[in-house]
Formats: sequence, structure tokens, C-alpha cells
Amino acid sequence: MLTTAEVEGLVHFGVRSSIADIVGRLSGPVSRLEIAEAQEAEWRDASLGCPDLGNSYAQVLTSGLRLILAVGNSGQRQTYDYLVTDFHGTLCEIDHTEAPLESSPLASVWSHLADMPTARSEVAAAEVDGKIYVMGGFGAGAVANESYDIETNTWSVVALLPEGVAHAATAAVGGQVYLIGGFNGRRSPESLVWAYDPGSNR
Repeated sequence: MLTTAEVEGLVHFGVRSSIADIVGRLSGPVSRLEIAEAQEAEWRDASLGCPDLGNSYAQVLTSGLRLILAVGNSGQRQTYDYLVTDFHGTLCEIDHTEAPLESSPLASVWSHLADMPTARSEVAAAEVDGKIYVMGGFGAGAVANESYDIETNTWSVVALLPEGVAHAATAAVGGQVYLIGGFNGRRSPESLVWAYDPGSNR
């Protein structure tokens, strides 16, 4: 439990940020919140939040804390992992030992919807008439174009992109989706601009 001094603001700013974050995420009053564990840690790059171990980043080692917050009483206790730097706390869904966290999803905050047909990262997305179009990305989906129907929670595969691209920008204007720039398969920047018409699927 927090001491009087901690409540009055003498606690580490990053810890305070983490506590405020979890209280803001949870629906309803918090009956009990305690610091279950706090240990010094060296994060590979705090600016990236909680990066995966297997990926390569422009890394800057950042000293901080691994903080575990426990919410609720013993019978209904949930724990949440935080990466904490001097002034900020980030909720992690993975830890850096490749072991699963003893945590539960945040109730009433996130809902697991239908998965995308094609796994990929660094996608571009835009919404037109209640459908979200997800285009390109790293992985097997460089030319993928898939449509998510918000109302029915279903995905459809629509017209492929003319060329594979990742990191592109998108904008929905006048019922069309514009796909702009990005990286090609050689990680070189593109100057191409494409327009996709959902009505004709072209």
C-alpha cells in the first residue's frame, strides 16, 4: 500500500505515472492497489515502450524500474507489469525474460476482435463508410489489402496493392483511400501515390 508520503507526492515520478495509468484504465473504483514488486532494470530502449527480444532496433540502454502493480483483494487480485523511467510508466504485455506475465487483461478496456487474415507489421490503415482498410506492411502481407467491417466484426480480402510497401501513409478522402510513399522491399523510400476505390474494388 502507498504510504502517506507517497500519496503526498514524494514517490518516484515514474511510479506515480504508472499508478495513475492503471487507475485510469480500470473501470469503477479501485478497492486496493499496491506495489507488489519494484526492481532496478536496464531497458533496451524506453522510447519504444516494450520492444520484442527478437527484433533489432536503434537501441539506447535506459536505466529504470520494472514495476508490478497489484490491484484488488487476495481473492480477485490482478497484476500489471510496467516499464518505468524517471518520469513515465508504460504498461507491458510481454516481459524481457520471454516468460509469460502473471497478468490478466484489463477488464472493460480491451476486447479481442477478429484477427486479420494476414499477419504483418508497419501497415497503413484508413476508414471509409464503416470499414477499415489495412494495406501493405512487413511480412507476407507487403501487397495485402484487407477490409475490416466494424459492424459485423469480419475481415475481407480485397484488391491487392500494385506493389509491396511498408511504412506508407494513408488518407481517406471522398470515399477513396490514398496510399502514399513508404518503403519498398529493399527498404528504399518510395515516391509513388496510389488511389483505391472501395466501391469498385480497384
